[in-house]
Amino acid sequence: MKLSLCIAFSLLVEILCAQDRKKSAVEHFDAGELAYNAGKYDEALNEFNLCLSADAGYYEAYASRAATKERLKDWPGAVTDYSIYIEKFPNQTEAVFSRGLARYQAGQYEAAADDFTEFLQMPTSGETQSIFYRQSVFGGGTDQIVSAQGQIRDYVLNYIGLAQYKIKHLEKAICYFDTAITINPNEADYYAHRGLAKQDQGDLDGAEADYRKAISINDDHVIARYNLGVLLKKKNDDGAAEEQLNEAIERNPDLSYPYLERAYYRLASGNLNGALEDYDKGISLNENDIDSWVNRGLVKEKLNNLPGAYNDFTRAIKIKNDYEKAWFCRGNVLTKMNKLKEAEEDYSIAILYYPEYAQAFTNRAIVRHRLGRLREACTDIEKARTLGATGIDNIRSKVCK
Repeated sequence: MKLSLCIAFSLLVEILCAQDRKKSAVEHFDAGELAYNAGKYDEALNEFNLCLSADAGYYEAYASRAATKERLKDWPGAVTDYSIYIEKFPNQTEAVFSRGLARYQAGQYEAAADDFTEFLQMPTSGETQSIFYRQSVFGGGTDQIVSAQGQIRDYVLNYIGLAQYKIKHLEKAICYFDTAITINPNEADYYAHRGLAKQDQGDLDGAEADYRKAISINDDHVIARYNLGVLLKKKNDDGAAEEQLNEAIERNPDLSYPYLERAYYRLASGNLNGALEDYDKGISLNENDIDSWVNRGLVKEKLNNLPGAYNDFTRAIKIKNDYEKAWFCRGNVLTKMNKLKEAEEDYSIAILYYPEYAQAFTNRAIVRHRLGRLREACTDIEKARTLGATGIDNIRSKVCK
């Protein structure tokens, strides 16, 4: 009898504990929803974590936590949570659509295309729970609010096209963009995206037509103007190229890449001060672009600002320690500053990260020759020759006596 009472009491305690956990999960979920709606995403994430710790089977919390992780740009985390939710509720169209978006942002392009394709094949039913702000994937602004239950077939086809473009299936990408344009011929983004695919195919005239069409629909489409400027430069229409880049910068001065592209154009045309001005602005808008630091260093080197060039190459190395070009360029500056031992070290590191760097072997040979280490200099110049370096006969005759 006592044993039966003990078992009954244990069961009662377990039931009460389960009820407490369920109550706690509900409270944390509600608190998470309130925090999310208030834009307090870190707080919301913590509440959803606590909810699922109390009740791992509270599946709505996985969907809400996934949406929160999207706001925090934790795309892989969002994909994981959506996948848990979809495994339990495979017919939830909004979750499939949202996972497709998260997978795209996470760089999982083939899986994203699969989700979007599945979404297009799913019946839509029930009330819409989520809204999405349509944006150009390559940096355009929000143009309208859409829902997963709305008429967004063209939007989804466009995303499939983008996923195919990312994995270099250009023909497929163009086909999807074509279909999206057929459904909605008034969306500038679709023409801009198709122009990119055509440009990568080598169809420069077709790409130009698409960029111009995008601009005709939306005169403020910065991405189309930027891409058109880059394309015109490739077609050697330099005046028109700079004009488009100027227009892109004027219409959206807070994007870094039009400045960086114009800087590269100005550098190639010999306008060093103009290039420096553009690199300054581009770097101020995006400090993590390694090539911007290297290119600005090259401009400063040409302007004989060797300390400034040295600092820029050093900053590039801090961003990416194994970037051999930055080590090589800094070695060149150190050579000009007559800091030969430091230059030798930089060339050696460049070679460490890129063992077939013929020019680094050549330059290190010159430095070692100046340091009086002829045998090592000769070894370097012979290595450069075997790697295909040209125009080194004069140097070779000096260091390999």
